[in-house]
Amino acid sequence: MAEQVRIAVIGLRFGASFAAIYARHPDVAEVIVCDPDASRLHEAGDYIGATRRYADLDEVLAQPDIDAVHLLTPFPVSYTHLTL
Repeated sequence: MAEQVRIAVIGLRFGASFAAIYARHPDVAEVIVCDPDASRLHEAGDYIGATRRYADLDEVLAQPDIDAVHLLTPFPVSYTHLTL
């Protein structure tokens, strides 16, 4: 069996579906969610049982134990994130 990973899903308008898929995957130890919209953040987080929820990408990137980040923000926002 592969080592389990911790993955952060950034942008929950489209990413909530991916967060739910990751939450059910046997190789995923934890799904961390991030979205600046508090309502969307809590709705998706509650749905998958996420214990870590962030409104800011920088907070996610500061976490040393996150193994992967799936960026699902709208294109103009993604471009800004990718040029950090």
